[in-house]
Amino acid sequence: MPEPIAARPLSVEEAVALREATDPRVSPDGSLVAFCVGAVSKEGEHAEGTIHLVPCDGSAPARPFTSGPGLDAAPRWSPDGRHLAFVSDRHERGKPAVYTIPLGGGEAVRLVSERGEASDPRWSPDGTCITFLLKEIDSEDEEKRKKEQRDDAIVVDDDKYTRLWLVDVATRATVCLSPPGLQIWQQAWAPDGAGLAVVHTPTPKVNDAYAHNAIGYIPVRKEGDTTWAAGEMRQICRVQGDMAALSWSPDGTRLAFTAREIQKPATLGADVPLVVAAEGGEPRPVLSGHPAQLSWADWLSDDELVAAGVEDMYGVYYRVPVDGGEPVRLFDCGRLGQGSPRQLSLSAGRSVLAYTREDMTSPGDVWAVRSGGEPIRLTTLNPESAERTWGEVEAVSWQSSDGLEVRGLLVKPVGYQPGRRYPTVVHVHGGPAWLWGDRFYAGWHDWDQFLAARGYAVLLPNPRGSTGRGTAYMAAVYDDVGGGEWQDVLSGARWAVESGIADPERLGLGGWSWGGYLTAWGITQTDLFKAAVMGAGVSNLWSDQGQNDIPDMNLLYFPELPYGDARPYIERSPMAHVTRASTPTLILHGEKDERVAPPQAQEFYRALKTLGVPAQMVLYPRETHSISERRHQIDLLNRVLAWFDRYLKG
Repeated sequence: MPEPIAARPLSVEEAVALREATDPRVSPDGSLVAFCVGAVSKEGEHAEGTIHLVPCDGSAPARPFTSGPGLDAAPRWSPDGRHLAFVSDRHERGKPAVYTIPLGGGEAVRLVSERGEASDPRWSPDGTCITFLLKEIDSEDEEKRKKEQRDDAIVVDDDKYTRLWLVDVATRATVCLSPPGLQIWQQAWAPDGAGLAVVHTPTPKVNDAYAHNAIGYIPVRKEGDTTWAAGEMRQICRVQGDMAALSWSPDGTRLAFTAREIQKPATLGADVPLVVAAEGGEPRPVLSGHPAQLSWADWLSDDELVAAGVEDMYGVYYRVPVDGGEPVRLFDCGRLGQGSPRQLSLSAGRSVLAYTREDMTSPGDVWAVRSGGEPIRLTTLNPESAERTWGEVEAVSWQSSDGLEVRGLLVKPVGYQPGRRYPTVVHVHGGPAWLWGDRFYAGWHDWDQFLAARGYAVLLPNPRGSTGRGTAYMAAVYDDVGGGEWQDVLSGARWAVESGIADPERLGLGGWSWGGYLTAWGITQTDLFKAAVMGAGVSNLWSDQGQNDIPDMNLLYFPELPYGDARPYIERSPMAHVTRASTPTLILHGEKDERVAPPQAQEFYRALKTLGVPAQMVLYPRETHSISERRHQIDLLNRVLAWFDRYLKG
């Protein structure tokens, strides 16, 4: 007889083929949610996905609304709820354009033929036009010259801009609204339809989006029956750090967004909702000093926001008074097992909130809640996932070397027996401004349930620098990179041994991005760990300053950039202490990673090999800082599991 489905854990091959829901959008009347469905990995060169619809009350299952090859994304309801705008690359893979489709069914109509990559369509309040962002690409002549004549010299920093465009729905006439030489990241129509607020930076560099954001207002007017024109953009405010969720108050007098809590000197800080007068001024935080990391917010009324994010390790949703007063937590949340919010939207009347959330058995499903009610789960995209066997996840805490309480999660091995010691992997998260929380732990980046299925315990620490515990906790890494945060991780490993869970002779260490840095740093500081996996990690903070795509971020960790005095960077670099390393190390990296450049991996690998430390390095072609291709995800996971098996199990 075949083995019962519930008797085995989720396999690597099953995990990388799971489907997830993204970008939920509530219809204006609050009756339906449109959302995207796609796999967590892509099989070919381009991702694929479709748009689905589901009733907000859960009265019927979700159904596909678009079909065919390509990636359909960014569904946006017309103000009357009779049409959806969306972007799709069905006409040419990798080059999405703007489409509309009637709710009652029929063929999708392509509205825009301009060359570029379209995203984020937004209906005007009267429904007569749609604005969208368009990333410029090579002209046909440029493309031909590069391919046929091999005249393809690369000028550094000569980047393509993303600009704001408008298309008239009836005539399909288009016009570019944003001025040249300006990168547009976000847009939001004013309630009166007279213009749009935009988030912009001087260049398309990701570094600018982290450090040089501003909000401007572009007036829009219609000239005749088919012509639209933009007025001169005026500045509203500048914003410290990266930002998200730009939205207008219903009365059009204020704007809200989320960004890093304002502080001097600028350091890492928790995301909080901020508001600014539409006429311009200084942004004002409405929830300063709160421990939650609230990365999404929108207006419930002219004087109240709804905000969502994480607090400690748990998903939370708040009603936040804009002009003072205590925030009020919405429905029952903030406990392990309730999942964490990812993307959210409100109906036009603010009576329905729809959101995607991930939890311990789902990478992303759709939920909805009506005002004053309890959340309803609207989709179960991977029913087989819930039926698999999972390692139990428990919230734990311990004291660091300086007495600070550190919190995290413990994933127990499948079939855990109290009193027995297990090989244990300490898995360090990236960021450092991120956290391990109430989420899905079975993916290319999250190895933990796969390890639990093979008899490992996994400790997921949230050291200082992590989100969810307020700005002071995050900012504690300032001028102390690799200091207290590493002691938090190391003390967690010792706690796991002292508590009787971990076998001290079979401890492993690993992580991706900043977790990769702390892994490399850790094995140069101690020989406690018998195996390590360094994923996309920094090994030389000095050279990384000139290689990564967000160099200004170092000013959140160090008082100065390294050009005047490089010693603080060198002293906290794994390369400066690599002669102390003896731990067998697997190094994994995307070949096209711009966040942490591949030479960071190469430097550390070469040093380990020269010093006789067992090491293996794997580069994944075409991959950036994230690993997206299915075969690469499978290879990565199998290599991680095999490496720990080899050195922790013999």
